[in-house]
Amino acid sequence: MQLIIPASPDFSFFETVSSHGWLRLLPFTWHDQAPDGWTDWRPPPPDANGSSGALERIEQLHDGTVVRIRISEVPGGLAIDAEGAQEVHKGEIVRKVRRMLQLDIDIGPFRQFAADRPALANVATRNLGRVLRSPTLFEDVANIAMGVST
Repeated sequence: MQLIIPASPDFSFFETVSSHGWLRLLPFTWHDQAPDGWTDWRPPPPDANGSSGALERIEQLHDGTVVRIRISEVPGGLAIDAEGAQEVHKGEIVRKVRRMLQLDIDIGPFRQFAADRPALANVATRNLGRVLRSPTLFEDVANIAMGVST
């Protein structure tokens, strides 16, 4: 199943998925055109066509169906390729993707806060303010708990 979901003009797929290192942790997989020798944990910036790569993960849906979800940026939104999904799964997949990329979060107050601070001038120019997260709160908590160094 393939579908397109819209994203607001203040959303940056690249900046959201590369906001911290979770794109490099399973079950996420990041696919890009990194040049040979690229060692930075952040992916290389988008190319001249605006392509920054694709985020992929295997996800078990509520009915037990296992799908491969691949997300990439297209003009005005996101392309989702959900291999193994049926039409009945569309709503659940869209909800999971919207949560992972924080598409429903109003970052207006944060951007207004940043606008008054010269040190945060890049928030607006780079469309910063969102972070990659998991499709469930449980997985977010597990990732945080397991990722803390003691």
